[in-house]
Order: sequence, then structure tokens, then C-alpha cells
Amino acid sequence: MSIQFIDREGELKVLEESIKSDRASLIVIFGRRRIGKTTLILKLLEKYPGYYIYVEKLPIKKLLEKLSTTFKESFASLDSFLEFIFKKREKIIIVLDEYQRSARQLSQKLQYYWDLFSASSKLKLILLGSTVGMIERDISYTGPLYGRATKIIKLNAFDYCTIREMFKSFDEADIIKIYSIFGGTPYYLLLYDKKKSLEENIWELFFERGAPLYEEVERLLSYELRDLARYLSILEAISLGKLTLKEISDYTKLERFQTRKYLYVLERIGVIKKELSIAKSKVPRYAFEDNFFEFYMRFISKNKEFIESNQKEFVFGEIKKQIYGYYGRSFEKICLQLISKKLKGYKVGKYWDNEGNEIDALAIRNREAIFFECKFGKFDKRDEKILEEKAKDIGKKLKMERMSWYLLTPKNLFKTLSFKKKIVR
Repeated sequence: MSIQFIDREGELKVLEESIKSDRASLIVIFGRRRIGKTTLILKLLEKYPGYYIYVEKLPIKKLLEKLSTTFKESFASLDSFLEFIFKKREKIIIVLDEYQRSARQLSQKLQYYWDLFSASSKLKLILLGSTVGMIERDISYTGPLYGRATKIIKLNAFDYCTIREMFKSFDEADIIKIYSIFGGTPYYLLLYDKKKSLEENIWELFFERGAPLYEEVERLLSYELRDLARYLSILEAISLGKLTLKEISDYTKLERFQTRKYLYVLERIGVIKKELSIAKSKVPRYAFEDNFFEFYMRFISKNKEFIESNQKEFVFGEIKKQIYGYYGRSFEKICLQLISKKLKGYKVGKYWDNEGNEIDALAIRNREAIFFECKFGKFDKRDEKILEEKAKDIGKKLKMERMSWYLLTPKNLFKTLSFKKKIVR
């Protein structure tokens, strides 16, 4: 039976090209848990049959027993297994899922056999693993697989346009709300029951007994990382508006060099991002890249004491009171994402300066500047006037010769970004 498959056609095409080649391929697919690595590879195996092996947290002896059963051979060592698959004359596809669990024992040996046999082999070996486990240890510059992998594919969360396609029968504002809460992780989006309201989905997925997403952030981070408490403390700081390295370090009571290290790891797995003002500010800010993590830290994590003391209705009521402002900030991120896609050849980013001026999105090319303010609700003439004055003031400061400005809302978002009609000039 065909599996549910969404928006990975580009990655699938790259994999198919490698499979069709007669040369040996060593393909690494990495990304955060729940991001769709296994779904992608199972879709590939529907068309190109091969061997899928899930690497469990077991001693190597148990893995060898599993491999022996799968290939109907007797492998006494990893060397005997690797020699067997590299010397096969026919093309063979082998997938090792959760590869990082065996990487310490396997990667050095794989390096040796790849160097020795890859020129004459037709093996298609695909390794799936988590971001930190695969990148920091195995395919980085000092890792044993560096320079050996023929393809390295990082799977990221879906962008807003993909979620829009998934929920195309919904109103724009409702799609924005769904994306604001569940982000672009396929697993979370597929849990969403389209026959029920957004509030019903939030209750069932976060609050109901046995809710699948109630402890999801803790589970995911403990799977990927050590020092869970420190990572959670950093995410809590960002959710409370502590956005600079100093502010986060002060809040968590961690030394700045430690804080920087943890922030870097969270960036690598796609949970947060580092932002610089397009005005070339020297002090970066940190923000959530993944909406699900932001929603969870802002509304679920900080209320766990109340949730676990059976005050779920109280917490749910507080979320409903506060979430509109959260949608507004999420909408700003969506606008920035779409503007970056639409305006090819422009430098696009947020703007802030030392005088307290901020612009949700600014696009610059040569001496032209396009200013955008994003509002989840309605805007009026006063909003237009404020944006006009701000755009002219900042444009003059940046020595721009041509300027235009737009107010974006869920209703006019895609119409405005077609740039067929200038809503505000």
C-alpha cells in the first residue's frame, strides 16, 4: 500500500538519479526526528526495491544477527557484512535507518571498504540519521565519511506554501494559525484532524489524557541532545523575549561561551535561528525557526505545573486569551519567508536599529528599498501613515533613491506579493 507522501519530490528525484547510476553511491540523509526521513526512503523503496534495516539500540552482535537474517547469510563481524555488500556484482539498495546508533563501530570500517571497493561496486548505501549524530561526528571535515558521501541531503521542515497546499480548503487566516502552532513538521501536521476545529485539535493533541504532543519537545530533544535541562532553559529564555546572547546567558546563568555552543546546536537542528538586522547590526538576535517549539515553550512548557495539577481548562483558557498576539508574530515570519521567495535578486531581512526603529521585512537591491509591515488583523489609514513615515525616514538613513511600502494581512498577502497592484506606496 502506498504511503502518504507530501512535498519531497525534489529530494526523491535526487535519490532516483543516484539509484539509476551504475556507480556506487553513499547517500546520507539527515534531519531532526519527525521530519520525514523514513517516509521519504520508504517512498523510494516502493519503486526501487531494496533492503531497509532499522538500527535499534542493541549490541553490534544483535545487529549482525539481524543482518544475517535479512540477507540469509552468516555475518560474524561488520567486516564480513561490508565485504559482502560491496562485492555484490548486481546493483543492491541498502538503507540503514537510525544509522547514528551504530556509527561509532561502523563508520571507520565503512570508510575503509568504500575507499577499497567503491570504484568497482554498484552498491547503493543510504544512511539515515539525526542532525547532531551524523553531522558533528561522521560527515564533518574530521569525520570518517567526509569526502565519501556522493549525496548529502538535509531534510528541513515544510515551508508555509506547502502547509497552504495541505490545507487548501481552509481560509488563509486559519492556515496561518495551524502553521503557527504545528510548524512544518510532517508528523505533527498529519495528526491534525481536519474535521475538527483548531481548538479541538489543540485540546486533543496537547491536553487530553495520553495527548501525543504533550511532552514532545522534551522527548525530541532528549533523543537528539544531552544536557536537556540547559537546552530547555535556553528555549524558555527566547520564548520570554530574551533574544541576544547576553540576555539569554543572563537568564540561564550559563557562561556566554557555553550559551553560544548550545545555541549553535539548536540552530543546526532547525529549532532556532540567528538573525541580523539588514542594517548590519553587530549584535545578532535569536528567534525560533520552528513554530511548534515556540508554541510549546510559550504556552505548554511554562504551564506544566498547572496542567499536571489538573487545571487544564484554566491553562487552555489562558492560551485562548493570549494567542492572538502570538499569531501576529508568526505571521511576520511567514511574510518574511514569502517575500524572500518572491523577490529574487533582493537582499531580504528584518530591520532594526539602535534608535528603536523596526520593520518586519525590508528588501534592498542597489538603491531601491521595499518596506513591509505585517498585521494579522485589519489595518487602517493610521497604520498606512505610520509605515509611510517610518519607510521614508529609514530609507533616507540608508541612502535609498527609490522606495515603496506595503501593509500585508492574511487577506491581501498573496495578491500583494504578486506586485501587480501596489496597495500602499
